[in-house]
Amino acid sequence: MVHYNYAPNIFENMEMKVLKFDNNLYTNQTQYIEDRNLTGDYSWIPFRPKINPKNHWALPYVTGHKYKVHWRFGLDFTQMQIDLSNRWKSTDKDIYVVYNFTDTRARVDFISGGVVNDNATILTKAQNLWQTGDNVVYNDTSVREIHAIFNGRNSSRDSLVMKGYRCNGPCLTAIDEVAVESTFRRWSVPASWPSGKVPTDGETVVIEAGWNMLYDVVNATGPILKMLQINGRLTFDNEEEVGKNLYLYAKYIFVRAGALIIGNETRPFRGTVNIVLYGEKANEQIVYDEAIEAGNKLIANTGNISIYGLPRNKMTRLLESVYKGNKTFKVESGLGWKTDERIVLAATTLRYHDSDYAIIDTYDNATGVLTIKTELTAYHYGAATSTGPNYNGVDMRGEVHLLSRNVRIQGNNTEAWGCQIVTSDFVEITAVVRMGHTYMNNVEIYNCSQYDTYKAAIRFQGNGRMWSEIANSAIYGGWGYGAQFENAANVKLTNNSFYFFNITLDGNHVMHILERDFLKADTIFEPTGCILACTEPGDVCSDLSIVNNVVSGSPFTGFAAYGYACGETNSKVFRDNIAHSVKDTGVIIFANQSDPKQFTCTQASKFTAYKCGLDGAVAFNNQAYKKIVFSQMTFIDNGFGGTPMVAFEGDDLAAEVQDSLFYGETEARDCLKENECLTTSSEACKDKTALQLAYYAKAGKDPLPKSLVKIPIHKIKSDASYGGKTTYTNLQFFNYKSNKTYCGMQQVLFRLNHYAADYIPRAKFIKPRFENIHQDAMAYLFTPPDAWANLDDCGDFPCTAPNNALLQFESATYAGTIKPSNTDKTFQILPNNKPTVQGYSNCKNYPTWNGYYCTNDNLGVLLFESIDDDKMKRMISPIFIVNNQTSSKNTLNTFMDHIWDGFYTGQLRLARWPTTIETGQINGVFRTYDIKYSGTPPSNQRFSLYADESAVILRIDYTKPGAYIITDFSGKTIDANKWNDNLKQLDPIRGQKCGENRYLGVLNILEFFMPAGCQLMIKPVDSIRTNIRLDWTLDAFYSAGGTTKFVDRVAASLGIHASTIKVVAVYKGSVIVDFIIVPDDAKVTATSIQTGIQNTIKSNPTAYGAPVLDASAGGTAVVTGGKIINNTSTGGSTTTGETVTVGGSGNNGGTSTPVIDTSNNPKVIVQSGGSSDNEDQVKLIVILVVIVVVIIIGSVASYFIYQKYQKKQNQKSINKLKEGTEAVAQSSRDASGLGDHEVKDQRGRQSQ
Repeated sequence: MVHYNYAPNIFENMEMKVLKFDNNLYTNQTQYIEDRNLTGDYSWIPFRPKINPKNHWALPYVTGHKYKVHWRFGLDFTQMQIDLSNRWKSTDKDIYVVYNFTDTRARVDFISGGVVNDNATILTKAQNLWQTGDNVVYNDTSVREIHAIFNGRNSSRDSLVMKGYRCNGPCLTAIDEVAVESTFRRWSVPASWPSGKVPTDGETVVIEAGWNMLYDVVNATGPILKMLQINGRLTFDNEEEVGKNLYLYAKYIFVRAGALIIGNETRPFRGTVNIVLYGEKANEQIVYDEAIEAGNKLIANTGNISIYGLPRNKMTRLLESVYKGNKTFKVESGLGWKTDERIVLAATTLRYHDSDYAIIDTYDNATGVLTIKTELTAYHYGAATSTGPNYNGVDMRGEVHLLSRNVRIQGNNTEAWGCQIVTSDFVEITAVVRMGHTYMNNVEIYNCSQYDTYKAAIRFQGNGRMWSEIANSAIYGGWGYGAQFENAANVKLTNNSFYFFNITLDGNHVMHILERDFLKADTIFEPTGCILACTEPGDVCSDLSIVNNVVSGSPFTGFAAYGYACGETNSKVFRDNIAHSVKDTGVIIFANQSDPKQFTCTQASKFTAYKCGLDGAVAFNNQAYKKIVFSQMTFIDNGFGGTPMVAFEGDDLAAEVQDSLFYGETEARDCLKENECLTTSSEACKDKTALQLAYYAKAGKDPLPKSLVKIPIHKIKSDASYGGKTTYTNLQFFNYKSNKTYCGMQQVLFRLNHYAADYIPRAKFIKPRFENIHQDAMAYLFTPPDAWANLDDCGDFPCTAPNNALLQFESATYAGTIKPSNTDKTFQILPNNKPTVQGYSNCKNYPTWNGYYCTNDNLGVLLFESIDDDKMKRMISPIFIVNNQTSSKNTLNTFMDHIWDGFYTGQLRLARWPTTIETGQINGVFRTYDIKYSGTPPSNQRFSLYADESAVILRIDYTKPGAYIITDFSGKTIDANKWNDNLKQLDPIRGQKCGENRYLGVLNILEFFMPAGCQLMIKPVDSIRTNIRLDWTLDAFYSAGGTTKFVDRVAASLGIHASTIKVVAVYKGSVIVDFIIVPDDAKVTATSIQTGIQNTIKSNPTAYGAPVLDASAGGTAVVTGGKIINNTSTGGSTTTGETVTVGGSGNNGGTSTPVIDTSNNPKVIVQSGGSSDNEDQVKLIVILVVIVVVIIIGSVASYFIYQKYQKKQNQKSINKLKEGTEAVAQSSRDASGLGDHEVKDQRGRQSQ
């Protein structure tokens, strides 16, 4: 059976637990469950995120038994579907399954076979009649269980959907609306209550509508109320100047139609308040709306809560560094902190969990010297003055937060099940709309939130008609979410401290996030973060504002948040935030896909990240935007700085980083001793890089990936995009004073994405500034690893994208006491691809970079690809890019195989190739590169040259004849060079325009011109190859009008337009004219041309200017030796992309260089084959000679091999002869002694 199609989605990634639960195993069910060992007695079923069905738990069960099935702590589903496999038979025994629940269930529907089953059928039907979907629901306070039957008795019932409902109709009865009394009732006075007595332990208390109750209970020991419902007004006594210490204990507090008031804006509460909420996960849950799972152990507010605690100095910074074992340290003076108040020290290094929770022993208000009761567990960086002046205003001294407040709401410590404060709206049965409003200022919220649920410490669900705000408060010590918003609006969280939470959504300073402890199955990953906004699939958030927040201590990401449409510089959706001491990523930026402007361009700005183990900021949102911009960001001492990435296919893609600052290693040491990482490993052992180059791929990531194979965010799992323009403008780099960190790791400015196997677009740096940058710390460009050379990835040799990266710098400036050895304003950095770069001008190798430093404005990147239908399947790499004028030679591989079905790679690799290239001229001639494929070149290709200066000539050596045109990307044909009668060939490439081209006949070389920025395509055309050999000389041919007159004669003889005839070549032998005919009419076929030529010669032997010695069309000879062949082919037809030359040779033949004439074919480049008869004869003789030599050598070799073999056999025979004649007979067997079938078998092997 498989469980899936669940709600809510809190179940995602959780394991399912199955326990044997047969009745004979226990007498006391509760005791049996409590005695079970989670790891020994339960089967743990991993969550499967893959398809068939998606997101499920599958398990084989032994029939005829009863099982208890549940998830984390008995989480409640509102929907669950269970399907049976097709292996079930009608004779199989039942499976009896028990599901527990804690939420209220007024009704559960069981849908099977397309109908809703009756309830309690397990109790009313005989067991032998049970079918899938028979059920019973126990909804008592002590036992809340769903029982269901599964079997194969009814084949139409192979699936069951269970849906739970909290209410069967209205959830609450009506209440009267009454004006509030003008005078107080005191809680402690019996006369205030209709019963005449003060409420006691375990009671349900209702503050009735219209009441004005003053809470004045100072008893610290109780009572503990079961339920407190507030429909009137409950105000905590704040009349005395000194203030009272008040205590309120309850399992549920429901502010339904009234108000809970503690202090006010002008008179915050003077004393102390302790509100303690009691309960366990299995306790009854309250219900007031079908759509809202309120839960238990809570304050539920659909009315008004207003709490003002005393203002406090809630945050300071360390004025000196402190170390593990310290108990005394110095902070700011005058804070007014007190003995026994709670504080937390945030992590300050890459050791992201090095925060410390402490209780104050003493604090000297005059000096700021603070002593805590227990020793610190970790190092925290501090300094007497702020680091802001040296780091763009960023103060990296360790934060110390005060958690204690005089108003405290807390959950008692039971089962990792804290309290919760939920604010909602709902509609009463009387149609009165309740609108929850919660305002808390300077409140301490401790041990709230509930493990493995969405029930956060502070929760806003189905709420937004009224404004709510949590300000200057401390929320800490919880087991789940810190704050959570669902279908909510008009909420502010301002200047709060969140500490020690598993998963937290939104806040002000959020720190020390813990990963949820659950069974990781296969590739499951659960992303955890400090502030995660609108990250789930289908989430839509509007008017979202995340500003001025600080996060630290997260095991995955600090923030995950929307960007904004480019140019909307006043946007407050995400700005002025800081992330530090995060294991992976400071912020994950993604697009708000409900904003169509962000599809064109998404931007994020005004963000700071320091001490993040991977990317300070990263964006790789799948199919969400075509351009991404990071601006006005500050990155300090991170694994990487900002990494903008685009997940889209196309030409017009861009990634930019603007006006941002990058700093190297800081005074806050990640290691306590130098080179520590050379001998030990920890979170501190990270290579550090200012910038990891941007990348473009066809597919990216969801905002929060939930699979290990998709982590980290910058990991690439799809083919690189064709387009990509990477620009870095006005970036400043500071204090990379060495290429080694204090810990012994590497630090550099620039690095390639280590997953970038396919294509890294050139990166342009405009006006970069370098201050105190060491020569060795400029860059490190990795070489493609040998591990890529395998069948699953890149084939026989590694993919070559890292060898073809190009970093270009212009208008660079330098400052500081440490400078690189080269301080050119304009320069380039290239990888250590020696065979290629050794032919480039002005490039010097730097081994510490594993790269080259160049001062050469003519460097660029050429990108080309096959666009044939077989571009994913046909391997034609390695491809060689060779410049015969220099020593430059590049070897290219096809893209990596990124397709994976869960077991095998797809064996599909995209035929796309980037190569660095040097443009410009050598001795007045443009650099010319030969592109040599390991196989037949693709028929359809496209090329782009990304460069700023000059141009190149490219040549493709085709392996067989064909006809092609060159077009721009819009499909407009670019004319081929015309015939030059003086040169008796096509005009050479003169560098006049993008796509200027010509074809070198017989050599089968297509030659075309590409200036910087040129983009073009090569396409095949349909044609019929034709050849005529005339009894003439070349001089006479040209004197009689040359190719122009010849074309006119052919057109007239065949009755076709002259523009459809394209001359390929004219050469001796006597005069051979190769040409093609591009049909413009379906009637023009190879057969019609063959017939036309023959009829023309019959009527006029010199119709083509001279007697015809040989002729062919469509690969079929029609004239040979001056004689017409009667049996011409009748099946000739137009050939797509391929022409065949069948030529003769004259008596004055020879093998001179062919002359090519395409004066009447300005748009078509024709690839021709063929040679004169003399050439063919020479080739034939050479082939025959080679064959004879091979036969002779083979015969000689065979003779000696046979002699050696025979000698060996003779020796064996002699040896066996000594042992007896029988052995001799066996050793001398030959074919004459074999049976007929054996003879046949031996001859067969010989023939094979």
